[in-house]
Amino acid sequence: MRSDVTTLRSSLGVTEIAKLFQGTLTGRGVHFGEIEEDAFSSIDRKPAFSVVASCDKSMGSWAVQLYVYDDGETRLAELCAMYHSAFSRAMGGTKNTYSKAAGAKNVQNVLAALQSTDSSATIES
Repeated sequence: MRSDVTTLRSSLGVTEIAKLFQGTLTGRGVHFGEIEEDAFSSIDRKPAFSVVASCDKSMGSWAVQLYVYDDGETRLAELCAMYHSAFSRAMGGTKNTYSKAAGAKNVQNVLAALQSTDSSATIES
């Protein structure tokens, strides 16, 4: 599965970022869950908080992961729009696949909420 990653630097706390993420994406059919660690997680930088939000439907399903790293004075929020390639969607259909456009739209909604709450927030990538 592929992902587009956007990072934002914020002075908001970890809990505030997590609550904004939840509040922005909460809706009909949206599920929140833990992100499973992979085999290399022991050598990676550990986030202070991580979560995945997803909405499964016949068309326009999406998934967005949030990783928040506490860097002392600021927090780094990584938003990952998860999606299946166009080839995968063409071969297998849109059912049980995540849309790039739908994920990207939800990432933009979360970024807008973070920036409206924290005027000093800056997008790094």
